[in-house]
Order: sequence, then C-alpha cells, then structure tokens
Amino acid sequence: MKNYPKIVVSVWPGLGDVIFITPVFKTLRKKFPNAHITALVWSSGGIELLRHNPYIDEFIEGSFKRIIPLVSKLKGYDIGIQCSQPVQFLFLLAGIKRRVSFNGNPFWWFYPAGSNNFHSTEHYLQAIDNIDGIKLRDNDNWEIFLENEELEVAKSILKGISLPLVAIHPGGRNNKCKRWGIHKFAVLCNLLKDKFNANIVLVGGKQDIKLCSHIEKHTVAETLNLAGKLKLRETAAILKHCDLFVGNASGPTYIASVLGTSVVGVFGPDNPNNFGPRGKNVRVVTPKFRCAPCLHFYRNFFWGMRVRHIPICLAMRSIQPNEVFDACSHFL
Repeated sequence: MKNYPKIVVSVWPGLGDVIFITPVFKTLRKKFPNAHITALVWSSGGIELLRHNPYIDEFIEGSFKRIIPLVSKLKGYDIGIQCSQPVQFLFLLAGIKRRVSFNGNPFWWFYPAGSNNFHSTEHYLQAIDNIDGIKLRDNDNWEIFLENEELEVAKSILKGISLPLVAIHPGGRNNKCKRWGIHKFAVLCNLLKDKFNANIVLVGGKQDIKLCSHIEKHTVAETLNLAGKLKLRETAAILKHCDLFVGNASGPTYIASVLGTSVVGVFGPDNPNNFGPRGKNVRVVTPKFRCAPCLHFYRNFFWGMRVRHIPICLAMRSIQPNEVFDACSHFL
C-alpha cells in the first residue's frame, strides 16, 4: 500500500460520536504521515467540533438527499473507513477499493456488533487496525482544538461572576429518555448554591431554551442563561472556564471532559463503558435498576431506535438530586 493514500473517514453525526472518533484521525496520521485525510461528517456541528484539527486535511459534509454529488466527491479515494451509519455502499459506488468498518459484518444492525466492555473509541480504533493489521495505541485521548480568541471571548462573557462556576446542560437533542429532568436539575442548583455558594451557567442550543428557562426560574443561585445564544465552539470555550459541568449523556458532557473541566454525567439507558465521558476528573451517576444500562455499543440497533423515540426511562427517573450532588461535592 502506498504511504500517501487518500483516506476518507465517515463520522456519526452526533456530537458525542464525533468526539469519540478524534483519536482515529491522530492514529491515521501516525500510520500514514503523508496521507490526505478527509472527514466525511453528517452534521454541521460535527464539522465545527473538528475544525482546526491538525490531522484532517479536508471536510465533506454528507447528505443522503444528495447521493450523486456525494459519490462524485468520494471518487479517487484509496481507503474508506466506516465509523458511522452504513455508508459502505457509497464507498462501493465511488470505486473505493479498500473499505473497512468498526464491524466487518454488513448486517451489524440486526445483531451485536461489539463488546460491552470497550468504549466506542476503542471500537473505532479497531477499524483502523483492520487497514494493515497493525494495532497502534499511543495516546488515544479525545481532542478539541480551540483558538485563543475563542477562549478570550468566553472569559469576557464570564467576567464578574464569582467562583465556583458550575455549568449545567439539561438537554439531550435526540433522546428525551436520556434527560434527567429539569425539576431535579433545579433542585441540584439550589443544593450547590446552599452548600458551595456556586453560581450557575446554563448552556445548550435553541432546543434547550425552554429547559434552561425553567431551571433559571426555579433556582436561587445566580444564573447566567446562555442557551440558544452561542455557537457550538463558543459554548465549548465557556465550558473550558467552568469549575464543574453537570449533564446527561449528550454532546456538551463529552466536550467538557475533553477540555479538562470536572464532569458529573447522569446516565440512564447508556452503558458508561461504551459511551461514558473520559478523564481523571469524571464521575458518572447511574441508576440501580437491574435493567440499566440497556443501550450498548450496537448490541441492538433497533433497541437503540426505541430509546430514541420513546421518551420514558424509569431507571433515569430513579436517580435523585442528592446522588448527583454527592458526586459534585467530590470536585467542589
């Protein structure tokens, strides 16, 4: 195999999945220093998170609504790597001869595709192993590359707010059953104010405005509500300056952990072994229900769809504010 191939990596659209895959690009660059590496990303947020990544040469924004132009853009690549929803057929139509995936079985969505004991990142790295049979592991930490200007803007937004500063993200864009509950978040904010005199920063997208507004109205803590007001990378820069972040199994939780902020994740259906935030300053609160966790790394694709479309998780609802507060206390 030539040592300067053109490589395209298809990435899941979810923000968490985008972060999980960042070690893949670093590993590819180590394996093929002269390669032209392209990220095929299926969301604008994914491109934002990967922006300024030194291991990526080009971005292609994927869309199943424009298959023909997309296939045209993929022509000429030597290696196609599927770390996303099924796109092998696109690689085949584009004439990409070397095609690898995190699972070699083309019908992986019908039955288990991976181990419950490995993080998603490791499953994606195993796909890279399949290129040449060489397992390369050095530093598989997640990475986001923020610029100094972005960090300075965040610092100016937070100027004058006393510490400790706790960021809260109550949302979960596609999976309502992964949301802990705005009433419990409000109780948590009051506990943090009472015990640690903490001030609160509420973050999220436009879909989180209503959730954050409820928390703002029901807490006695000084609150800065930034939901729907910032771009994704601006929000990331805000999280970098916070002392603690609390959130569900959603994008901002992983972003905070990447940036070194202490993180308390509230996980219901998600298996933390597969999808948990990583880092020394991370704690995950999980329910004690026998059924939890029920969502694993592609153990059952259709069950994953159930979790997405049915907004009820009794295990998630069983987690109480004092449990999450105890985890927060470890960092404050």
